[in-house]
Order: sequence, then structure tokens, then C-alpha cells
Amino acid sequence: SPKDAKLRHTRGFFLMTQQRVDLAIADFTKAIELNPKYSQALNNRGLALLSKGDLKPAMADFEQALSIDPKYVEAMINRGFTLYRDGKPKQALADYTQALKLNADNVSALNNRGLAYFDLKDYEKAAADFSQAISRDRYNSKFYLERRECWLKLGRDAEAQADAAKVAWLNKFNELNRTVSN
Repeated sequence: SPKDAKLRHTRGFFLMTQQRVDLAIADFTKAIELNPKYSQALNNRGLALLSKGDLKPAMADFEQALSIDPKYVEAMINRGFTLYRDGKPKQALADYTQALKLNADNVSALNNRGLAYFDLKDYEKAAADFSQAISRDRYNSKFYLERRECWLKLGRDAEAQADAAKVAWLNKFNELNRTVSN
């Protein structure tokens, strides 16, 4: 029944959080057997497979999830990431761009598209995407580091130094937060 499929999916998701990937895959598979149109279970099984480096079956799951729900942004981003990991940054760009058309605020799509542009040596576009990601999540030092690399490639040392200083500040800020919360 659909209810049993949801239970299997939920347990699979929990198992993924516990790094028990093979058991998670088994539960996602059972959820899909019980409800073949369960796009979320397909997407999450794809993520589990991707975490094991199984790109082809992961891609098949993302493709199937998107055939069920063509506007499933997370599956689109995950398919793009699979293409990126498979050394196909140009093809990944299409998925990230489409995901951003559906949800312009999606930080993962912005970051991943920035990485693809960087690999393609389009440092201006990469920096623009990292800047947009920063505008949506200003406490994520990873975005500043990635943008800093763009500035360095573009010979924009002042901007690179400013981002490096922001990273240092964020690292201290985050360390202070961890200390205070413990």
C-alpha cells in the first residue's frame, strides 16, 4: 500500500542519516516496488547509490524520478551532480540552470552551477553564481572560498583577499558558536 511505501521510504531516509547505505537502498527499493511512482524514493535511492559511486544506476533513478515529476528540483540537481561527477560539466549546467528557473533561490543549484562554470574556465559566471549563493546564505564559508578561487583566476586580488578575510572571520564566528553551544 502507499502507506507501507512511505514507511519504507522514511526508514530508508533514517538509515541514510546513520550511514547505513545498503540497508537504506533496500528500503528505498521496497518503497519503489510498493509504489513505482514514488519519485522521492527514487531520488533518495539515487542519492544512496551516488554516495557509493554507482553513477549509472543513480542516474537511472534520477531520470525515472524526473519522468514522474519533471519539475522535481532536487532530482534535477542530483542528476546534474551525477553528470558533473561523471566529468560532464556542460551537461550538468543544463540541469542546474533548469532547476534555477524553477527555484531561483536554490543555493545548491547555484553552488553546483558555479562549480561547473569553474571547471569550464568561465570564472566570471562561476563568481556570479557563488555571489548569488552568498546573498542567500552569507554564513557559508565554502561559497566565499569558491568565489575567492574565481577572483584569483581572474587576477582580481583585492576581491580574493576580501573573501579570504571573510572566510577567516566566518571560521572564528562558527568556532565561537560551537563553543557557546557546548
